[in-house]
Amino acid sequence: MSIRIFIIFLFFSCVFHANAQPLPGAVKRNAWNMHALRYYPFTQNADSIVKQVIAQNLADESKKDYLYQKTAVDFVINEQYLTEQFNFWANISPFIYKNVINPYQSWFSYAPPIEEKPSDLDMTLFLSEKQTHLEKGEDFSQAASLLSPAETENIQTFLTEYLGEINIFEAKSEVLFRQAKNPLGKDAMRTYRYFLSSMVETAGIPSYEIAFFSKNVKEESFEGYLYISQADLKLLKAVFTLNYRSGQESGPEVVFTQTPERKEIRLYLGDDIKKSLMISRIEIQNFQPADAYPPEPLTLSQTRFPELRLTASQTPAFRNTEKMLSFLLTNRIGIVGNKLELGPVTQMVSYNPTEGIRLRISGNTAQIFGKHWKTGGYLAYGIHDKRLKYRGDIAYSFHPGHKLQVTYVTDLNLPGYELLSDKRDDFFSSFYHAGAKNISWKKVGNLYYERFFKNRFSIKGGAKFWSDRPLENLKYSTVNQGTETIINAISSLELGVSFRYAPGERNVRFHDKDLVLRESDLVLEMNHRTGIKGVYGSDYNYQITDASAFKRFDFPSDRGSLGIQFSGGKVWNQLPFPLLFIPAGNQSFIFDAESYNLMRFYEFVTDRYLAGNLGLQFKWSPVNFVLPRNKIRTNLGIKAIYGPLSADNNPDLHQRLFVFNNSVNVLGNRPYIEAHIGLSHIFNFLRVDYVRRLTYGNKGAIFFSTDLTLN
Repeated sequence: MSIRIFIIFLFFSCVFHANAQPLPGAVKRNAWNMHALRYYPFTQNADSIVKQVIAQNLADESKKDYLYQKTAVDFVINEQYLTEQFNFWANISPFIYKNVINPYQSWFSYAPPIEEKPSDLDMTLFLSEKQTHLEKGEDFSQAASLLSPAETENIQTFLTEYLGEINIFEAKSEVLFRQAKNPLGKDAMRTYRYFLSSMVETAGIPSYEIAFFSKNVKEESFEGYLYISQADLKLLKAVFTLNYRSGQESGPEVVFTQTPERKEIRLYLGDDIKKSLMISRIEIQNFQPADAYPPEPLTLSQTRFPELRLTASQTPAFRNTEKMLSFLLTNRIGIVGNKLELGPVTQMVSYNPTEGIRLRISGNTAQIFGKHWKTGGYLAYGIHDKRLKYRGDIAYSFHPGHKLQVTYVTDLNLPGYELLSDKRDDFFSSFYHAGAKNISWKKVGNLYYERFFKNRFSIKGGAKFWSDRPLENLKYSTVNQGTETIINAISSLELGVSFRYAPGERNVRFHDKDLVLRESDLVLEMNHRTGIKGVYGSDYNYQITDASAFKRFDFPSDRGSLGIQFSGGKVWNQLPFPLLFIPAGNQSFIFDAESYNLMRFYEFVTDRYLAGNLGLQFKWSPVNFVLPRNKIRTNLGIKAIYGPLSADNNPDLHQRLFVFNNSVNVLGNRPYIEAHIGLSHIFNFLRVDYVRRLTYGNKGAIFFSTDLTLN
C-alpha cells in the first residue's frame, strides 16, 4: 500500500503522538473473536444447512435499477487524549502550540462522538457518494477531500482498489489486494468448516448463527458468522474477517458485513486505542431513489464535513501543510493558486562533472487548459559548460486509458539511459564514485500514443527523431587504412512499438506519474524499433528488438519473496556502437535496482545479450537477535549480463563502423556479474546495500536508497 495516499493520517499521528496499544473498539474486538473461532468447543455441525443455502443460490436475481455507494475516511481520536495533548504542547512549547497545534484545535468542534463509543471523536476527511442507474449509466456522483493535493479522483480510485469487491456467493473475492475463497461459493465445502453457534434474531427474524473458518489454518480465506433464516434458509446477514494466518501479507483488522442487498466494509489503520484512521464503505443495490435523497443517511461527522473544509481553507497552517504534502506526493510545489506546479523540486539543483552545478527550473500547467490537457517542461543551465538545455511536453488524455503526448528535448545524454525518462539530474544522484567522461549532446523529438486496457495490458506506439553529438573525451570516428575520419554527429528517425502485460497490478495516476499500489507477480514486456534511413537526415536503417519477463514467488507464511527477471535483445543490422545495446551503469551512491551499480556509464556495448536478475527479500534480519520486534528486512541479489559482440558489428572487421575509444569496451565472452547484500526498512524507509563486482575487475561499494511501505 502506498504510504503517500494516507500521508494525512501520518501527519495527525505525528502531531498527536502516542505509544501503540491494541484497539479495544467494537470492530477490532469482533475481528479477534472471529480469529479464535477455530478454538471454540463447537458440538453441532452445520454443513447440511450451508449446503442448502449454497444450492438455493440466494443472490437476488430481480432487476437491479440503481446502485448506491458511499465511501468515507475518518480520523478517530480519543477526546481525553486530545485534551491532554493540547495541554501538553501548550506547557512544553508555546511556539509549537501557537503555530502548529492551536490552528487545528477548532477543527475538532466538527468531530462528534462516535455513537457506540462516546469517548472517541469522529472527523471525516474524505467522503464520496455515487448513485448509478445500472442500465443508463451514472446519475449522481460527488466526492470531496480535506486534502486537495491527493485529488479526490485518485483517493476514490485507491480506496476502490484497496477495499476490493466481495460477493460471498462467488468462488473468490479480492480485498486489501488479497484474494480469499468465499464461504458460500460453489466449492466452499472443500475449504470451510461450519458449526451452529446459537439461535438468534436477525432484523426480527429467527435465524441460525453459524460460525465458519477454514479447514487449513493457512488457507487464503475468511472466518466469521452466517445468519440464516430458520424459516426458508435465506441468508440474512454475514459478518466476517480475513484469516490473518494465511501466507499473504498481513494487513489491518477489518470486518465485512453483507446482506443480499447491502455490503459494508469497515477497517482501522493503526493499532492505537487513542487514534486511528477508519475507512468505511457501504454499497446498496436494487433500490429506487426517492426525491434524490440517498438511501444511506450521512453520519453526523459527514454532515459537518463541508463546514470543516471551509475552515481548513481559511487556516494558514493547513495551507502550508498542504504545500508540504504536495511536495511529498508529487515532488512539486503549487504556485499561482496551484494552477502551475514547480518541480520536481529535487532536480532544481544538481551536480555532474560536465556541467558542474546544474540549475534547473521546471514545472507544468496542472491541467490549467482543462482536465484532458497538460503542458510542461524545463530550462536548465550548467555553470561549468555554460550550455542551456530545455524540454517541452504537451499531453492529451482524450479518454480514460488513452494518452497522446508530444515531447521535444535538448540536453546532455548519459549513454545507456533514455533521455526522455528525465531521471539522471536528481540531487541525490549527483555524487559520483567515478567521473562521467562518456557523454553526448542529444536532441530528441518524440510523438507517441499509449493505450491501457482493463486486464493490465498496455500498448505504446510512436515515432522518434533524434540527433547525437559526442562530448568530452568521447568521439565518433572511423579508421580506413590508418586514416581517421571524425563524425561530428549521427541522427535517426525510428518507429517503435512496445507491449506490457502485468496481471494483478494496481496503480493510480498522480499528475504525470503512476504510483503502484500493488505490484504484479508477473510482468512481461517487449519492444521493437525500426530505423528509417533518408528521412529528415536519418543515417541508418535498422531493426532492434528486446524483451523481458519478471516473476515473483512469495515464501510460505509471509516470510519473504524471490524475484527473478530475464531479459534479452538483438540488433538485427550492422550499426555503429552508439546504436547498439548499452547496459545502464550507475556512478552515483544511490542503489538502483534497474541498473548495474558498479558499471561505469558507457563501459560496455553489445549487439545481443541475455541478462538475469535474481533478488531475495527475507522479512527477518540479524537485528532480530537484539530487537526481536523490529521490521528490518534482509536483501540479497545477483545481476548478470552476457553478450559477446558479433562479428557483424566488430569495427576491427568493418572499417565503416566507429572505433571504440575512451574506455568503451565490448562485452566479451565472460558475463558481467555483480552481487549485493543489504538491509531495508530501516526506520521504515531507509535501505543500505553493499555491492560487489565479481567479473571485469573486483571491487565493492556501499549504496543507499529509500524503501517506503506501510507493511
